[in-house]
Amino acid sequence: MHKRILSLLFISLLGSTQVNAMTAPETVDLVQQQRVSEAELDALLAPIALYPDSVVTHILIASTYPLQVIDAQRWQQSNENLSDDTLADLLETKPWDPSIKALVPFPDILSRMSNDLNWLETLGDAVLTDEDWVLDRVQALRLQAWQQGNLETNDYQQVSYQDRVIVIEPRQPRVVYVPYYDPLITYGHWHHPIAPVVWPGYVNVRLHHGFYWGSRVTIGAGFYFGHIFWPDRHIVVSHRTVYHYPSVSYRKRYNVREYHRWQHNSSNRHARYSHRVVERKPTIVKQHKTVRYHNTQTAYTNADRPVVHQQRMEKKLKQQPHAQHNGQDQQKRYTHANKPQRPVTQGQQANSQRAQHDYGKQQKLTPKAHTKPEKQYYKQEKHEKRVNRETTMQRQPSQHRQVSQQRQVKQQHRQTASHQNRQHTKQH
Repeated sequence: MHKRILSLLFISLLGSTQVNAMTAPETVDLVQQQRVSEAELDALLAPIALYPDSVVTHILIASTYPLQVIDAQRWQQSNENLSDDTLADLLETKPWDPSIKALVPFPDILSRMSNDLNWLETLGDAVLTDEDWVLDRVQALRLQAWQQGNLETNDYQQVSYQDRVIVIEPRQPRVVYVPYYDPLITYGHWHHPIAPVVWPGYVNVRLHHGFYWGSRVTIGAGFYFGHIFWPDRHIVVSHRTVYHYPSVSYRKRYNVREYHRWQHNSSNRHARYSHRVVERKPTIVKQHKTVRYHNTQTAYTNADRPVVHQQRMEKKLKQQPHAQHNGQDQQKRYTHANKPQRPVTQGQQANSQRAQHDYGKQQKLTPKAHTKPEKQYYKQEKHEKRVNRETTMQRQPSQHRQVSQQRQVKQQHRQTASHQNRQHTKQH
């Protein structure tokens, strides 16, 4: 008997371990399916991983607002003949995200981002769902180029390697040069089955190791409002306007209170989120839905709401197959604008006129006191109107009150007559 019990317990333990062994890999597979693969992410980040940290920051943030990227690229292309000062003044009036405004002086980057929408959407989803992993893969690609000897300090950029972190910054803070390179040459052996994305560009200077440099871009101090805090692998932005160019190392510069972690602004999205973002970040999607709901509610004015309501009701009635509309049904269907009013009796009209007349006399007799806000005296005015209405009704009762009084008098006469008849019958 004891052997049977022990055998049953042993079989149950084996079954539980098999179930756990089957469920654990399944959950890992689901997470990996929702997550962008390492090969795909490296292929997306290959053309921008060796950019300066400030430019990489703006590209990653701007990828989460694809429609604004397209709008900014078209606007920049139509206003390319304007000077830098006029463009800066016009940019202040645009409701775009600050990262997109910071990329307007780089037309080649904006054109590549807007032309390759698949690249833009996939990178934006990866930033929203796995920001730390995206930045980790940027460091992995930089380390690969560093080990190949293709990433070093020169006249256009300053590269520093410390504590397994590679930081790339402009050599001069006021001037930014954007590099163009072939990932298959710069990173050495590409060990992924997916080929990296290549961004060709118009270049002015060519250096060794396959690096090409574009024309210089002069920027203001406000360009450095965002950066990457590499020890924690997240993007930081300043909640104040930046007026000075950076002069200290990135560790002392961005590890202060005026810089906080970047948060995605769903009100600037203006586009639906992918299934991956819905599964991984439902809070962002809920916030985006509430913002869209409030925007649509404020878009309609009070005058347009009855018309919109009527259109919706007509659409619902048309969708019903059994509904047959006649001319009478069309007349019955009305909105708040053409709603019929109830007929007013002569007594009600007379009482309202008398109340208005008495109230006007009282206003003329009372002297005007010191003017104060009307909200403080709305209760007093309401009480005075009610008193005046009661006094006028008591002085001259309406037809309904006269009829009710006559009914009461008749009922009293009937009761007295019936009582007298009962007493007369009792006496006889």
